[in-house]
Amino acid sequence: MNTGARQSATNALRFPEGGLWLGRWIRIDERGHWTRLLPHALALVFVSAVFTLGLHLRPSPDLMGTHQQLGFPPCSFRAIFGLPCPGCGGTTAVCYMLRGQPLMALKSSLFGTAVFLALLVTWLLSLAALVLRRPIAVNIDGMDGVRLVGYTVSLMLVSWVVKIAYTLLTMPGIPS
Repeated sequence: MNTGARQSATNALRFPEGGLWLGRWIRIDERGHWTRLLPHALALVFVSAVFTLGLHLRPSPDLMGTHQQLGFPPCSFRAIFGLPCPGCGGTTAVCYMLRGQPLMALKSSLFGTAVFLALLVTWLLSLAALVLRRPIAVNIDGMDGVRLVGYTVSLMLVSWVVKIAYTLLTMPGIPS
């Protein structure tokens, strides 16, 4: 490969400055020692294990409680208060997303569906880094990091409120 073609291939992997919005948060680094790809390999293995485990679980028809198939106890918050906790339905949502049923996943947990999407993006970026043999860095710092945490907490709270409302509306004995 001549120098011009190599330079062209390198430029093709860079996001344009101020152009594509992902260019602000994602950086594809130059090739280096293989150890720089180790975090990507570990992330790929971890997320693949989570997805494989999720495919072996049967989503609960109650839209929560799938985690009990892993040997975990029922939700203590739900047992005490009769209402779902912020995490209720998360495992079920991931299982439904893995089966290509996004509506059931959203019905189970908005936040669990978002967690699945974050895991999927992590898996795809890790795979891309290993295929390209170039580390991919996600740069979320400063106010972007603060906003991301705020959005995550807000999504979790909205998901919880929706789950509580859905539970109250579908409970037997509640007047409609």
